[in-house]
Amino acid sequence: MMGTYYEDLLISLCNKYKNRVAIQYSSYLTLYQNNVIDARGAKRRLEEFIEFIKTHDLAYFKTHGIESMTEIETIFDIIRRYRNDIDHPTAKIYGEEDCNTIIAIFNKYVINLYSIIASL
Repeated sequence: MMGTYYEDLLISLCNKYKNRVAIQYSSYLTLYQNNVIDARGAKRRLEEFIEFIKTHDLAYFKTHGIESMTEIETIFDIIRRYRNDIDHPTAKIYGEEDCNTIIAIFNKYVINLYSIIASL
């Protein structure tokens, strides 16, 4: 369930941010669409989105409490790997403590990410 939530949050963030790209960085709109929106898979979408932000608009995210896109990339990647591990036939077993730790870390960023989505 956490993996689905992560995926939905990432897709929502990328889609809403596309509006800002269209207004502020219109010459990059096709590139953003091809590399981020149309990316195949969550990992690729995340990598392309983070790279675009680092290159073009990091200051905007800093105004919403996101100091480092590396932090966002890391937490999303942890959740993606967690989801993949659970779905794998040789599933790694995660305990309640592991889950609670991941949720606690992720929750720190959720409020800021929703603030960004609402501002777009």
